[in-house]
Amino acid sequence: MGTNIKKIDWNKIGLAIYPYVVILLGIYLMIRFQILNHAVLLTSDALLHFQRFYDTSMQIKTGNFSYFQTNFAFSHSGRIFNAVYGPFLAYIGGFLLLLVHNWFNFQILTVFTVLLIAGIGMYRLALKANVDEVIAILLALIYLQFGIVAGSRHSAF
Repeated sequence: MGTNIKKIDWNKIGLAIYPYVVILLGIYLMIRFQILNHAVLLTSDALLHFQRFYDTSMQIKTGNFSYFQTNFAFSHSGRIFNAVYGPFLAYIGGFLLLLVHNWFNFQILTVFTVLLIAGIGMYRLALKANVDEVIAILLALIYLQFGIVAGSRHSAF
């Protein structure tokens, strides 16, 4: 009786995950300073978005939902911010804040997620455009340093 167990080709697996490991390493190097110094980056809109996410996290925690009006943040003033910025992402942010318990972990998680999506997206886009794989990895890493992606790294995400 013969067995039909396939042999795992570790070289093939290594070559398949190599670009993603390089992108992950690049992201870590980008946020390393923030991680090592346990720092929360505050920018011009950071406090506004922090309060939005705090409000939605408290809505989820208490079950007292108000999609557009903020009842827990902004000194319980009932300001309307989610109507402008959208309640969907605010509730995602509020849920993440409940999961990670503090602003530092929240910011590291969201910055890492945004950079990972952007890096992998640019890498896959470059491959779709028939760019050499090494160049595609470099393009992904360069893309993370410029434009809206780098700007989001310093925002309230």
